Amino acid sequence: MATEGDYVPDSDDEMGDSSEDEINVVLTPQEWKSKAGDLYKAKDYRGAIAVYTQGIEACLQQREEQGGGANGGNGGGEKPEEAFDAVAVAALYGNRAASYVMILGYEQAILDCDRAVELNPKFANAIFRKAMALKKLGRFKESLSALQQGLLVDPNNADQIKEKTNTEMCVRKVHRATDSLAQGKPARAASILEECLVKAPQSRELKLIKVECLMGMGKHEEAYAMSSTLIRNSQNNSKLLITRARCLYLMGNLDSAIKHLQEAARQDPDNSEYRGLIKKYKLMESTKEAGNKAFKANDLEGAIRSWGEALTVDKTNKSFNSKLYCNRAAAYAKLSKHQEAVAEASRALSDDPTYTKAYERRATSLYDMGGVENLEAACRDYEKLMDMIPDEKQREIQGKIRKTKAAVKQAKRKDYYKLLGVSRSADDAEIKKAYRKAALKYHPDRQSSKTDEEKEQAGKVFRDIAEAYEVLSDPTKKGRYDSGVDLEDLDNPHAGHGQGHGGMEIDPSMLFHMFMQQGGGGMGGGRRGGGGGGMGGMPFHFG
Repeated sequence: MATEGDYVPDSDDEMGDSSEDEINVVLTPQEWKSKAGDLYKAKDYRGAIAVYTQGIEACLQQREEQGGGANGGNGGGEKPEEAFDAVAVAALYGNRAASYVMILGYEQAILDCDRAVELNPKFANAIFRKAMALKKLGRFKESLSALQQGLLVDPNNADQIKEKTNTEMCVRKVHRATDSLAQGKPARAASILEECLVKAPQSRELKLIKVECLMGMGKHEEAYAMSSTLIRNSQNNSKLLITRARCLYLMGNLDSAIKHLQEAARQDPDNSEYRGLIKKYKLMESTKEAGNKAFKANDLEGAIRSWGEALTVDKTNKSFNSKLYCNRAAAYAKLSKHQEAVAEASRALSDDPTYTKAYERRATSLYDMGGVENLEAACRDYEKLMDMIPDEKQREIQGKIRKTKAAVKQAKRKDYYKLLGVSRSADDAEIKKAYRKAALKYHPDRQSSKTDEEKEQAGKVFRDIAEAYEVLSDPTKKGRYDSGVDLEDLDNPHAGHGQGHGGMEIDPSMLFHMFMQQGGGGMGGGRRGGGGGGMGGMPFHFG
């Protein structure tokens, strides 16, 4: 801290011929006030604070020296120093408080105002300045108390009477905001708090309440960002730590949330709430991790069970639960249980409508389920994704949109995959197996006991099954079918969409006979693996 000896005069003329002359310079409180005041007027507030501090310390030292003897500690025969001027020193404290206010040092300003009033109980401006600093910090009740004290000294101060009314309104607004938050109305509480924060921009308490409001509104990342500005100057604040832990928890970051809680518990070891939350968060993390390990080991049913257990711990944590639902969707898709996969992905999106991975997983399973309705829904999901994903991924999704639209067009004609009862990602072996089963069921030789109407319907299905197999067992035709070429044009390599005449000419009974003659081996040489179909495997990433 600066001392009188540190003071550097404004010009060389004031310095004298030696350091001894500088040390012997004694300034009155009014002179210190004048020097600091010049710096204040020049907006050098920190410089003003330094000079006010020098003046205060010099005056206090003078008082101590005077207490040691009638002449203030000087040798006999010298001129006695002036008596300690409490009112003048109070003014130095008051003006230093004003300088602190200008650099937002409200806590220091409050301390200086208290010291000023101790020296001069009638110093109304110091009392009112303290009230103003308290208000800036959001300590409205304390500010109101200071205003009442100041008005006892200066009862006719119209500005401060108006300020008292304004501060009373702030007290009521904070009460209304906290009530609204307790009633589950965080948006209303946040709106009221904004009005208060205009009056008290440095209030940590009001900002902490606003963090709670943002969390209640589901704005967890914004709440966490605001809490980060508060923690910088308050590492040892268990209440703030637990608030940040809840933000992290609701953002799905359980590991960091647990670390925050452990630090809060270290600071406040008697608080059982922290231990309970740590236990809860660890249970959620462990069951989620058990599901992850099971999935990696290809124990898909086990993964689904473990993630299901994690979902029962806290149904209110939508961010965490949406990831679990999406993980379950991936497991169901790998089991070819696409209806269940769609349901799980939809639950994930209900909890988090911005979850792009869930949209993609749902679209993939909808595509594999086939049918006009499912394919159109898949196309809508992919198109919605285009507004949400980064540029580098858009080309991939655009390709899936084109392929899905082609599948919609096919589905509106004849769905060969549906006729055989296979998914669009079925391989050649699955297609052959499905054809054999369906053809045997609807073969004319097995319809002898049926009515004429039933025989006619079975014959139509038998022909459609044969047509589906002829296309899906031929890689070239299947590829053209998957790309959206009209059914009548599958044999025409030069035809585009919507052109051509032909059609299938092979007799369905002959096709079945040839199939069985080859041991169920299909229509001829060289085809292995057949149509891959489908949208391809989407890589899995744990949420």
